[in-house]
Amino acid sequence: MSTIDLYFSLEPRGGLLEPPGGSRRQHGNHRILSSQALGDWVSVVFGLWLFASPWALQYGELTVTQNAVLVGFLLIAIEFVEFSAFRLWEEWINVFLGAWLVASPWVLGAALVPTVNFVIVGLLVLALALYEIWDERRHSAHPA
Repeated sequence: MSTIDLYFSLEPRGGLLEPPGGSRRQHGNHRILSSQALGDWVSVVFGLWLFASPWALQYGELTVTQNAVLVGFLLIAIEFVEFSAFRLWEEWINVFLGAWLVASPWVLGAALVPTVNFVIVGLLVLALALYEIWDERRHSAHPA
């Protein structure tokens, strides 16, 4: 059994990737990493990038740096809450955060580099959250 198998093996009280109601797929004694769980990890990566981007891209603007760090932290925090118990409202928070990232460069008067970064990451966060909302509704409407 590999490390990944151990990490995703079933536990009596439920596991990291299993929401209440069991909408994540299972195969035998192991969970299958669903597209929804993968999307959650991708959101964590987006949050980590936002958190690090002011230094990696050398923003040099305090307000824009604070925005990136705050939104990055919120993305990471929401995803870790979602790992323990999936709730659709958490995806709606990500929709809001993605929309804010797209609009924030103009609200904050950001330079070109943070603007491009915020718009690209914001659109990706927005698209991923909307996909997860659509996917959850599709699976709840047609249970397997």
